[in-house]
Amino acid sequence: MIKKDITFNIFLKYKNTISIILIIFIFVIKSIFTSYTNQINKLERKREELKKKKMLIKKWEEVDEKYKNISNDFFLSESLLFKRFVEERAKEYGIAIDYLSPQQKSRKFFEEVELKLKAVSTYKDLINFIRIAEDKNIVIKKLTIKGGKPKKKIEMELKTIVLKE
Repeated sequence: MIKKDITFNIFLKYKNTISIILIIFIFVIKSIFTSYTNQINKLERKREELKKKKMLIKKWEEVDEKYKNISNDFFLSESLLFKRFVEERAKEYGIAIDYLSPQQKSRKFFEEVELKLKAVSTYKDLINFIRIAEDKNIVIKKLTIKGGKPKKKIEMELKTIVLKE
């Protein structure tokens, strides 16, 4: 019993010091815990942010892929590309162009381009030209074919969309 009393007396003698040490220990532990909790929260926020960015990148890639698919079907950036395409394909299919007049209407994300065309061609060459035009989403608004045995006089109005970049 005496030993217990001595220990208890020592405790009472140093109770203020022990209390201060205990309080300091608790505050240090709480600080460490708070610091780790803050670090974990920061990492969690960063993870969520990266997750959102990853989703955004995925959406961007999907849109980019769709844009590439659309750009294969339409002309990009310059309305002159449409005119050049018509001239090159007409030459390729033996269509002699006498007159070519482009007109364009600008829209927010694209331009509507119309070409008035007068040419001379055979039916076969004209049909081949029309097939190629359909692949590039060129609309034939008006087509007039007049006389002549092997070669016919042709008047066409073509319309397409040129995407702005």
